[in-house]
Amino acid sequence: LEEIRMLFSLEEKPHTDLQVFLVGQAEIRERLQAPRLTSLAQRVGVNFHLAPLAAYGRPGQLQRLVDEAHGLGLAVLLDVVSNHFGPEGNPMWQMSRGFFHREANTAWGPGPRFDREAVLAYFEQMAWHFAHHYRFDGHRVDAVHAIPAAERRPHLERLARGQAAGAGHRGHLMLESVENETTLLGERPPDGGGRQSPVFVSQLNFDFQRAAHRLLTGERHMEYGEADDHGEALGRCLERGFTYAGDFSSARGMEVGEAVEDAPWAGFINYLVNHDTCGNRYLGQRLQELTTAERFRAATALLLLHPATPYLFMGQEWGTRARFHFFTDFPEGLGRRVERGRLRGFHEVNVEHSEERAPGPQDRQALERSRLDWLEQDRDEHRAHLDFTRELLALRRELRPHMVGSTAGCRARHEGLLFVCEIPAADGKGGFVLAANLGESALPWPKEVEGATLLCRSDGEGAAEASLAAATTALWRTTSVAV
Repeated sequence: LEEIRMLFSLEEKPHTDLQVFLVGQAEIRERLQAPRLTSLAQRVGVNFHLAPLAAYGRPGQLQRLVDEAHGLGLAVLLDVVSNHFGPEGNPMWQMSRGFFHREANTAWGPGPRFDREAVLAYFEQMAWHFAHHYRFDGHRVDAVHAIPAAERRPHLERLARGQAAGAGHRGHLMLESVENETTLLGERPPDGGGRQSPVFVSQLNFDFQRAAHRLLTGERHMEYGEADDHGEALGRCLERGFTYAGDFSSARGMEVGEAVEDAPWAGFINYLVNHDTCGNRYLGQRLQELTTAERFRAATALLLLHPATPYLFMGQEWGTRARFHFFTDFPEGLGRRVERGRLRGFHEVNVEHSEERAPGPQDRQALERSRLDWLEQDRDEHRAHLDFTRELLALRRELRPHMVGSTAGCRARHEGLLFVCEIPAADGKGGFVLAANLGESALPWPKEVEGATLLCRSDGEGAAEASLAAATTALWRTTSVAV
């Protein structure tokens, strides 16, 4: 590197006759930070790398993090933003304009052109790189719906191929999408054939979160306008996965999703809270701050006992009260534009008249307030909720293999805010009834549980209490299920 620096000193300005490409491991970035190489580092016009951001640590540290997780029986997914590269700061804009669409086709500017082989190959190799070198088990793919419809599936197929080739074992793609493309979900054989392991595709279920949030909080702004106050949206999710599966959405003015009668429950990632539901609020509140403790407890039981895959957001397991804000460290100019744009986008509160002021995205406090207080889980209220979560997860681990694996045969109904979901057993002998009373009054046990065995109820009461209290979820095992 010192010799390269000296070669640059031979140039006669203003002409540049020497072009040098440095290709190597991630450590080359660290070496360029040495004081004696400052002049060389200043001459690097474009840099491009596939490695962790230096602020988070070295590549070896990320590899050890993944290995530690595997040692605990945890799979690790890498969050991938492939629908856009941001408005500034990425060298791909300088290296290859043909990599992107000419016109802005996303909220963040022009996105990559997945109708070009070079672009598809780039992301396939990226997936292989992180699966092979860092041993990631899969990818969470951000805002898939922002990719043009005709380019979406080819991109996902190549990501899956790269993941399968790099990992050498069953991989995962978790899609963030509002398109509800049910035919994408499930286990997919590798496109390349051969001995590669399959990749399982799932989708974050916006419909479940929006339907549950509206019923638990009464909020109707923006995306919550796609749900309803009567329970129809949540009932559909409990029976078939999505609210919109080839159905007309009045909020969007179009049909949304695909009608599929037999979809894998594991492909639906149901959730109540995530970084967006908090970070896209002015004050960053979580659901547990917007509803009662009892209703949050009942919703947690419904989430964890239903056969769809449940998703818990950091600290949700103990019902943390820590808020989560949107935070950035953009260059000053871009940071100001982002902050102004976000202030115009809040609809749950009148920002100008809010008595409480939230930190802006560029304010360090936005990050600091979003950190978890790990000692919080030792306090009585939170310890009790953590124990409750653990009990539900243990029951799920025991019972889920005995539940049917797909939406076929599942039935759900609702009367007001009483939801009853019938889930056949995997062996065809009987099944389960999951009932949630999200209302404010106690109700008789649903007729479907006559002669059934009570397995769990969120209020801690036993079978002697033959009614479902307000804000209570319960699970029964039956000898027969109506199909």
